Amino acid sequence: MNIEFKYNIEKDAENFLIVAKAKKIKISSSFLEEKRFLKYKMYFEKYGPIFSKSKLKKFINEYIEDNKIDIIQELKIIENKWAQVNKSFWSRAEKFFRTKLPHRQITVYLTVSDVCGYNIKDGYFFITLKSSCSNLIIMHELWHFFTWYSFGKKFKETNVISKEKYYDIKESLTEILNLEFKDLLGNQIDKGYPDHQKIRKKVKKLWVKYENIKKVVDKLLEH
Repeated sequence: MNIEFKYNIEKDAENFLIVAKAKKIKISSSFLEEKRFLKYKMYFEKYGPIFSKSKLKKFINEYIEDNKIDIIQELKIIENKWAQVNKSFWSRAEKFFRTKLPHRQITVYLTVSDVCGYNIKDGYFFITLKSSCSNLIIMHELWHFFTWYSFGKKFKETNVISKEKYYDIKESLTEILNLEFKDLLGNQIDKGYPDHQKIRKKVKKLWVKYENIKKVVDKLLEH
């Protein structure tokens, strides 16, 4: 599988809009005080409560200039880090899921946002500029891709579970990265969201017992 790393300001602005829609971000959202949503708070303070792609592009350009970010250098750093684990990750992931992703290529776009979205259908996702854990983020997002094509797509077609239930499962399955990809993660840990800690513990126990993702998912569906 080929992964291409790119920066495109149109995509950067798109990421802000994707996340804003998914998280229902508004100027009055209390969670804007969280560090990871700081860029949204900065945008609102400068451009007001309405999202506009043109204003987002201005905000992004100003942020990059003010922080003296070298886009080309950041791309090289993230790309070089991934090159060290690329081959090992794919061989293990394909073995665990017993499938390969249908994409000829997956594109990783850099963004100034600390909250990143993805588009499985079109084969791309976002990663934060200057991220200290870029390999973890890449593996985490690709795990979502594998989960979708192994389980999620069928769940949607057959209406087996709700969107909310699938979201909980796909986010919690990344706990397996901590168990099987420790050597590739270095000192990084996929912690997951606070609301998923209980189910992540269950995923860990089930994985240790079965070492089979399908069985883990089947057991999660029973509850």
